[in-house]
Amino acid sequence: MPSDQLLRIENGQRLRELARTFRQLEDGKVLRKALRAELKRTAVQLQRAEQKAVTALPSKAQNARLARMALRRRVSRATQIRIRMAGPRTGVMVWVNPRRMPAGQGNLPAYLEGLRPFSRWRHPVFGRATDRWVTQRPHPWFYRTAYRYEGQAQRAAAQAINRLADEIESRT
Repeated sequence: MPSDQLLRIENGQRLRELARTFRQLEDGKVLRKALRAELKRTAVQLQRAEQKAVTALPSKAQNARLARMALRRRVSRATQIRIRMAGPRTGVMVWVNPRRMPAGQGNLPAYLEGLRPFSRWRHPVFGRATDRWVTQRPHPWFYRTAYRYEGQAQRAAAQAINRLADEIESRT
């Protein structure tokens, strides 16, 4: 999907090999669960930072009066974590899922970020004549926030993977 925004924490090959090793061990499910928990702990920090960043974006809307959920809050709720331990997309991913947005608004996170081809965001002025349109500027937040946490998240994921790999090696 063109409007997906994501950051991957990858150490894919090593993670894939470790997951394969888990399947051969008696307590592999327990180890796999422990690894997923550690990877999730790292990803949750990034997810919360992304959610804070998007809700802190400037807004002139008066949604409380209109009894509508603000766009920033909807984008915050659509921010998800995905952990895959097999397949071509092995790794940890923090992303804004357009399917979690209301119908017809799946591309709004990309417009809000200003990603191409979603850099020009035009919409009618609400509550006025229908012939008046405005161009709204994007407020990039996703990748700026992600880059601040990327190195820390990569290191934490690598440490978790290496720790469990060492534990398995010490058993054999």
